Amino acid sequence: MANLNRIKVVLIKRQKTGKWLAEQLEKSTCTVCKWCSNSMATFDKIAK
Repeated sequence: MANLNRIKVVLIKRQKTGKWLAEQLEKSTCTVCKWCSNSMATFDKIAK
């Protein structure tokens, strides 16, 4: 699996910020920042 963070890619493509996403999801900007900086390996571990 490629080490690609899809959240970050989509935000860039749509010209949105992590702050915008945090507001939409009612999450802290810190949480969204962690989502954007973590690798897919971390998400795989969480899913399992």
